[in-house]
Amino acid sequence: MSASVHNPKDFSASPASRNNSVDRNPRLLSNGGMRQFRRPKAFISYRHAERRGDGAAEEYNHKHRDWVLRFAEALATWNVDVIHDGRLREMLRPLTVKDPNEVPFVGEVSLLCMHVSQAFLPIITQGYLERVTGLGNGSEPVYGTVTEEWSMAMALYAAGRIEFAPIIREWPIGTLDVPPAPITESNSWDFRFVDAERDEVELIGDKLQTGYDVERPPIDLLFADWIKLYLKWSMLLQELEPKARQQLGPALLKVILETRNDPPQWPLIDDWDCDFDRPKQFLSYCADLRDRGVLVETGPQRDLDELHRNLADMGAQVEYVSQPEPPLDPQAEAKINEQIGEFHSHMQNFARAQVMTYRPPIQFSGPHPEEALQGLCFGATNLDYSHRHPIDIEEIRQTTSQSKGFWRRLFGGD
Repeated sequence: MSASVHNPKDFSASPASRNNSVDRNPRLLSNGGMRQFRRPKAFISYRHAERRGDGAAEEYNHKHRDWVLRFAEALATWNVDVIHDGRLREMLRPLTVKDPNEVPFVGEVSLLCMHVSQAFLPIITQGYLERVTGLGNGSEPVYGTVTEEWSMAMALYAAGRIEFAPIIREWPIGTLDVPPAPITESNSWDFRFVDAERDEVELIGDKLQTGYDVERPPIDLLFADWIKLYLKWSMLLQELEPKARQQLGPALLKVILETRNDPPQWPLIDDWDCDFDRPKQFLSYCADLRDRGVLVETGPQRDLDELHRNLADMGAQVEYVSQPEPPLDPQAEAKINEQIGEFHSHMQNFARAQVMTYRPPIQFSGPHPEEALQGLCFGATNLDYSHRHPIDIEEIRQTTSQSKGFWRRLFGGD
């Protein structure tokens, strides 16, 4: 394993943890999202290279990646903790002298991202479905990181551990009559002709905030803490002979969780390989240690801390109690939990109804506009497909109409 010149301070001060409001002192927006005792996490999965070649193909891929990044940033403004590979690469950047895009190990680590998320948001494009269905164009490899991400997410979805919200950026695609299951018209979001703007993702934020299907992530830890835990474990594993790794893997993780110490030096990960089986072993060890009380999930406490901090920012007088109050009488506690459950159920149903009222439907069977047959659309939002509130759309139409009328009068047009 390569020696490292990096120390824990360098790693913890990486751009992802230093500047990203997702993990550092987040703030609830006064005019955005729902203020409540929970901040959802969403993992965005997407294909990097939609087209092969230089020039026009690379420009097309760059626009696609830029759209995904702007979509992630827009969703984060609605108090959603958005996790994607760009954030992961920035977190790992201090541990490599290369571009993180060129480090195979990063692809392996990306499989863990969805396990600290409540929602899985795949960006559906032709390139993405080539990986999912295994139906490439004949010259393309049909397997990659996206294949593994999709497979793992589908296992979590089938177990009811993660919410599934596909973002349709391209359709129709190839010879497919319908998208692969479990993509349906009812769970899909039509963003084929919609720009990645804050107001366009508000409904998705509302759905994840109050109309959610999954309340907590499979592993309820902060994203940065989760990735650092895997790095510590992988670092010790690299020091072992291959035959000893599987035998000592669980014990190493237990020691890391019990000592909670960062290493004196973080290793460089430039030469670490990509082994998609390693995260699966790690996850099985984590599940066992969680059941035994060794792995303590800190997500609920994180949400509680943020709630108190945000209330204080708004001028509310809140008495913060760091220690839990004594337990209630079991019958009284059961009654309170039942009432809370009824309230949450009511709020969820109300939020889902609101979302479905304004969410533009998609019909995979067509007919489709001519633009849909020309690949990804990177222009301004087509208001016929907009996710904004109808009142907002009408204001935009009126403003646009008035603007056109002004220029027509100015230049004497029709």
